[in-house]
Amino acid sequence: MVKVNIVRWNATTSTPYFDCTTISGQLCQMHYDNPYSLSLKYKLASNLDLHGVGMWNIDLLDYSDTAEGRKMRHLMFSALPAIAKSTSTSSQLLTKRAVRKTSHAASVSKSARCPCSDLKLCEPIKDTERKEVFAFSNENNETHWRLFDWSKLTTVVMFNYINTSLMCLAHSHGVRAVTLGSIEQFVVVTPTLRHLWVEQQMQIVQDNFLDGLNFDYEHTMLPPEHHYRDAFTALIKETVSGLRSVQPYAQVSVCTVVNASSITMAYDYPEMAKAIDFFFIMAYDESGTLHNGPNSGYYITQAGIESFLKKNISASKLVMGLPWYGDVYQCVSLHGDDCVIEPTGKGFGQWSYNHINNLLQTMPSRYRWNDSSLTPYFTYTEEATKISRIIQYDDPHSLGLKYKLAVKMGIRGVGMFLIDCLNYSDTAEGAAKRKAMFDPLPAWKKTNLKTMSALNRHLTQSGLSTSDQN
Repeated sequence: MVKVNIVRWNATTSTPYFDCTTISGQLCQMHYDNPYSLSLKYKLASNLDLHGVGMWNIDLLDYSDTAEGRKMRHLMFSALPAIAKSTSTSSQLLTKRAVRKTSHAASVSKSARCPCSDLKLCEPIKDTERKEVFAFSNENNETHWRLFDWSKLTTVVMFNYINTSLMCLAHSHGVRAVTLGSIEQFVVVTPTLRHLWVEQQMQIVQDNFLDGLNFDYEHTMLPPEHHYRDAFTALIKETVSGLRSVQPYAQVSVCTVVNASSITMAYDYPEMAKAIDFFFIMAYDESGTLHNGPNSGYYITQAGIESFLKKNISASKLVMGLPWYGDVYQCVSLHGDDCVIEPTGKGFGQWSYNHINNLLQTMPSRYRWNDSSLTPYFTYTEEATKISRIIQYDDPHSLGLKYKLAVKMGIRGVGMFLIDCLNYSDTAEGAAKRKAMFDPLPAWKKTNLKTMSALNRHLTQSGLSTSDQN
């Protein structure tokens, strides 16, 4: 008998494992494959255009006529690719592969039909010098998009969706529309699959008249894992090269943690910076789920920007990403504003600024300000459930302070995750609340990097800073 602890995932091998204890008390560790890890390898075989897959040993399942046995067999067999039986000869198979590759190449180069009412809106945004207000949107909702303050935005990322209507709308305001580059680790480390993936992104960008791609990878990367670090850097360079071969003005950005010296996210930031347009520094989730603290502290954010500058990464390659949502912690006990949170993270959640603001309006006296992080928070107890919570978030004032910090530090810009977290009702109240959040954003849409650099030099010589001008 073996006592099994929690099942874990090995990101290096893309396989599950668990720690265990034998009946004699000896510690052990089991590494194996499950339907998910097998499905990743089945996909690899398909992407490499192999003849098929197989298993050793098909008898090693539970073949009992029980619900448990049937479930296990269903999960394992369902993961297998559904390969149609064929009498094709090897030469026929080779011909089919050649046809697929030829047709794929043709589809990449073929011009898609412009979906916009004005054909000029399908042309790429060509200004590669301007500063950034970079927005992530995960709501595929045209009603929302039309209520964005487009005068402030420069780029919108379609987070987990693609809609050419947003592309047309963004381009009508001179704003870039880019896609999200989702990729699995086994693809990153396999050169052949990387090449195929980059070709797919090239086609997506071309077919939808997009302006580039954002990487939100966020996989743990430990310092000894040079192979994975170098593979990801290679992916970045290959993506930039591929996209710009079909769209010369394509923008490529990479999301990063706030600390460039993090030992759990030890990417080759200086080398990536040479290829990409900029990093989107995620200055949020800074306290995590197990520690009650600010979501986006001012001084932690400042130190994070400095950590990239200390690696000799140009300020023009840095965009400060800030949260338009808050972290919600459930309290085991609440005395005044002193919340002892659940040690396991139970009850932790993330709420949109709109939801938080609506709640605060029912209890405005609960508003508090944290001088050590320059962010607001409040505590309350829900009447119906008696559940107590503390909400750590950002509002127009705290965000405005960090926007001014970005200007003062001379970085490329700012951005938000997510732009959808506001009140998008077509009402006077909705308009007022949106205005309160959009107004503090820097108004530098038409300011390019060269102009900003010259302005910074002039103000420095005058003993001022750009923050003094806002």
